[in-house]
Amino acid sequence: MYLLDTHIALWVLIEPEKLSNKVRSLIDSEIPLSLSVISLWEISIKYAKGKLYLKRGLKPDDFPKALDLTGIDIVQPQVETWATFFKLPIGQHKDPFDRMIIWQAMREKHTLVSRDASFAEYKKVGLRIFY
Repeated sequence: MYLLDTHIALWVLIEPEKLSNKVRSLIDSEIPLSLSVISLWEISIKYAKGKLYLKRGLKPDDFPKALDLTGIDIVQPQVETWATFFKLPIGQHKDPFDRMIIWQAMREKHTLVSRDASFAEYKKVGLRIFY
């Protein structure tokens, strides 16, 4: 299964022109895609703080329905994922939302769809990334 990073989900819904052809092909395929509830939390917090502007008149509470219409499932991290989060090496990446999404992808055997080059450091500890 493929787990979308937050910015990929934002681009799917708001700025699809930013998606690479490779990611656009993945989105258009029949392969199951998911988004972590962590991303919804991140979007909501950043929107409330004024750090995220959403185009097309969307608000954070529109995302569950909009994602459903695109066929992207919203998934919860498993209890074991939360309980084992301490095992993720700190590395150079400090963003807590990104780190939780990285750990969820690793722990639950998802391939993470992201253009964030800083995630590459986690490939050596098992992260699978689709750029």
